Amino acid sequence: MYTIPPLQEKINTEPWIRPLSERVFELARDIRDGYSTALQIYRRADTSTFRYLCYNPYQYTKASKRWKCHYFYSYEYETILNYIDKVQLIVLCRLNWTVHIQEIIDKARELNKPVLCQIDDMVYSLADLYAVTSTIHVFEDNDSFYDTWFSAFGRVQLAAQQADGYITTNNFLGQKISKTFHKPYAVVHNALNAEQLAVSQRYLDMKKKICSQKPFLIGYFSGSPSHVNDFRSIATEIHALLKAHEDINLLVVGFMDFPDYMQGFIKAGRIQFRPLVDFLKLQRLIAEVDVNIVPLIDNEFTNCKSELKFFEAGVVGTITCATPTYTYTRAIRSGINGFLCQQGDWYRTLENIYLGRVSKDIVCNAIADAYKNYTGKQILTEIENALDDFTR
Repeated sequence: MYTIPPLQEKINTEPWIRPLSERVFELARDIRDGYSTALQIYRRADTSTFRYLCYNPYQYTKASKRWKCHYFYSYEYETILNYIDKVQLIVLCRLNWTVHIQEIIDKARELNKPVLCQIDDMVYSLADLYAVTSTIHVFEDNDSFYDTWFSAFGRVQLAAQQADGYITTNNFLGQKISKTFHKPYAVVHNALNAEQLAVSQRYLDMKKKICSQKPFLIGYFSGSPSHVNDFRSIATEIHALLKAHEDINLLVVGFMDFPDYMQGFIKAGRIQFRPLVDFLKLQRLIAEVDVNIVPLIDNEFTNCKSELKFFEAGVVGTITCATPTYTYTRAIRSGINGFLCQQGDWYRTLENIYLGRVSKDIVCNAIADAYKNYTGKQILTEIENALDDFTR
């Protein structure tokens, strides 16, 4: 493991929290200056979906000579309604239907403004409800569960089915959405923002000056009840690896319900837990581990998922081992910039990394690919092309 000290200065971990007046001023300025503008709508600011779908495009299009993205929240519908006639299109970001969202859709229709729906997950169709909830380990056979989850899926579906097209994070999900609604889609990959890149570069610089010390540390950064089935798909191999090598430990950020046969490692302190942290502190934790693991149940739901665990690790020089789902097989060139592991491959692959039997070029390639494919001009071009496609 690498011991990397936290940054001393205070860093804003919610840079997207800005008053409505400031956001309206920027939107009006860009309209006045002749830019094409996309008005993005999400429920509220958060560090996950909102950050990827709204804040990052807003930040990337600051460098665009054609398009500017501006984010607002669904409860700011009165302001949104006042600007629909002035923008080029509306983007509903994985949004639950409300009567006010319907007002926005209806007004956009009246003004002949395209309405897009941005979706990053398989949550847009009631037909997929059981597949999703059983995979993420939340399914219950009772009315409370059905009412809650049917409402959640149904409201997203009602908003999504009224869109003219879709923006999504990969072609697998895009094709599913297009097949459901019989409308076109464009892909904009999830990406790293300026704040992540700034802290990650500093952590990487520190990491390059030190050597990994024992214990060898495996990092699992998806600790939550919804990933219990994912981790259990490789639990026996992780158990065998920890049993065979006393100087290998496992770090879990978040929560994980481990099977009984792994409880001894928890008591011995070889399975360690860290609470969930903000997205910038997370980059330090990822930088400290020797390898990042991304096990997934391989089904339609997980194939729709983004490859963000790969590039968030790559940018701090950490190798990723992942299940070969649709996105990870396109992000990871196994043995070159990371590793793809089927069930039965995890023990051997992780042991080879532990024993130093893999090329040191893998880390360099992971860093290079994270920057090449998930930052800068590549992402800005994807955003611009997607918005162009729906306004021609």
